[in-house]
Amino acid sequence: MTGLTAHPGLIALAFMGGMMGVCAFYRVLRGLPVFFFSVSGADFLENAVSGHGYRNCLVVAIASGRLVVRPFFPFNLFFPDLQGVDIDVPVEDIAYVESPAGSQNALSRFIPVGTNIEICVRLGHLRTRTLELRLANPEAFVRLLTSRTRLPGKRDSHG
Repeated sequence: MTGLTAHPGLIALAFMGGMMGVCAFYRVLRGLPVFFFSVSGADFLENAVSGHGYRNCLVVAIASGRLVVRPFFPFNLFFPDLQGVDIDVPVEDIAYVESPAGSQNALSRFIPVGTNIEICVRLGHLRTRTLELRLANPEAFVRLLTSRTRLPGKRDSHG
């Protein structure tokens, strides 16, 4: 038999490398970080957060009055902004924070460790995005947010 035959594993590896290269180029064009691991100077920071289909690969931070939720490298090379996970907004653009397990506002009660919280952010005119995140310390997250801005509960907001 003549000609070159490639091993299926090499083809898959080349495809994945090509896709990651395209994603990295896309992120550079959009002004998004490629090699992202953490947020320096954050007042609140958790790594390895789960949520929105990502398991243990999100960074959630509050830094310089902004909420940042994004996957760390290399998981940020799979178009997370198109999936609604790459978020960097002023804390004033948070519509509500709530514990989805109950109807009570997460801001009005103790939140057990490892509880999912629902965060809805405004992304411009008439656009919102809701994320459900599992934070190790949701109470500290909510306490810091409430010290920076008044956050309505889901029932209080009109978004």
